[in-house]
Amino acid sequence: MMAQSSGQEPKQSNFFRRVVSQSGIYAVGSMLLKAAGVLLAPIYLNPRYLLEVEFGTFALLEVTGQLSILVIGLGLHAALMKFMADSNHDEDHDVIPFTVLLTIIGSSVAFCSLLYFAAPLIAGSLLGGANRTAIFRLFLIYIAIKSTLIVPYTLMRFREKAVLYVIASVSEIGVLVIAVYVLLVQQGMGLEGLVLSYIISSAVTVLILMPPALLGIRLKYSTRVARALVRFGFPLAIGGLAIPILHAGDRYIIEWLLDTGSVAVYTWGSRIASILNMIFVQSFNLAFMVIGLKSIGDGEGDFSLHRRTARHFAAGASWCALALAVLAGDITRILGAGEVYFASTVLVYPLSLGYLIYGIHVIQINALYARSKTVAIGSFVVLATVANIIMNVLLIPVMGISGAALATVASYSLLALMTYFYSQRIVSIDYDWFAVARCIGGSLLLFMLWWNLAPDSLIVRIAIVLVYAPVLLVLRVYSRAEVKTGMQVARNLMR
Repeated sequence: MMAQSSGQEPKQSNFFRRVVSQSGIYAVGSMLLKAAGVLLAPIYLNPRYLLEVEFGTFALLEVTGQLSILVIGLGLHAALMKFMADSNHDEDHDVIPFTVLLTIIGSSVAFCSLLYFAAPLIAGSLLGGANRTAIFRLFLIYIAIKSTLIVPYTLMRFREKAVLYVIASVSEIGVLVIAVYVLLVQQGMGLEGLVLSYIISSAVTVLILMPPALLGIRLKYSTRVARALVRFGFPLAIGGLAIPILHAGDRYIIEWLLDTGSVAVYTWGSRIASILNMIFVQSFNLAFMVIGLKSIGDGEGDFSLHRRTARHFAAGASWCALALAVLAGDITRILGAGEVYFASTVLVYPLSLGYLIYGIHVIQINALYARSKTVAIGSFVVLATVANIIMNVLLIPVMGISGAALATVASYSLLALMTYFYSQRIVSIDYDWFAVARCIGGSLLLFMLWWNLAPDSLIVRIAIVLVYAPVLLVLRVYSRAEVKTGMQVARNLMR
């Protein structure tokens, strides 16, 4: 373990408290966004307002938009945070945000122009016919506007304005809900109205967020800084294109090797497991990427935050994985899903474990960001995605959808292992892997105990979830002194 001075310890503790508090704020924001999405479902799924084929077309447009924004963004959100946190770039801090903004605008103009002229081909091959060309070109306006929001949202993260970030995100979808109601329900504009609603919500958000985001920065573009930012970020954009395949590409292979019904069951299990991804991994990443970079600067600083965070993250995420797995049947029953979906409950634990391991990967790549090793980060994601595809093809014919779940755990584990061994060559971080293993092992043991003894007993399910905390004490993941300190911190936060 790297040595710490007495002055560093309280500083690292402050970093950790910020990670915890901001992750919690982002988690609340994620749940609010999900709740707002529920408000839109009755409109999206009602053929009076949006035909089934139109909803399917828009789903394809959404995926196209997400991938396009990844390409347009060039990984510059990560570059902005890395360069702003690195003291070696102090002289450029005042020009970095505006340089990122203009670079994204230029990338957006070039990429959207290319898509504009390719619209007939794209509409004909992906959207069900060349008659969708006009809709696709209209959607390009949304892509262009949404891309510019990378800058204000990233600056809010870097400035640790988590509450403001959540308010802005929820407000954006609030505008969307209003626009959808007016244009689809009242005006009956169908798919065109839905696309216009997305344009309106993103445009209003830009008008509100961009002026304050640019306050206090120089409106100067630096070609030298832009080249450095793109060199850092571009490999992340390439790797980012593989992420959706790593997360959800197995659905296509299940459809190919099994049937659509199997896709439905697997998808439901994945949706329950994704609660862990939403509450822990995504929300944690929004906070930790920034604060982790600040704690180590140019990659030569103190990594005790990373070591400490890995243990706490593993404990919390393992508990969440256990709770989701044993309560998956109750969640399915409460939401009124059909009997066939209960078969997905056995998949929830391994899929949740996959998200947990991905969260460990998020902690490890922070050190690689600090050392500008983004080519390695992007390459590892691509390799893990290829491995995931191969394992799915091999395991699904033998094990069915359980094989897909196993392939998910294995590919995320491969990603974490590649990242770990490479990062240790760059900077040695003494992670307490024994504690992480005990967190996961305790969770797995309780899951197996429940599964084999009394899977139908509600009392046992609740007891299994509650007993995980004392199990961590028995396994000596936490000492009694740490528990007392944690309870004191919790009481202080509640005052």
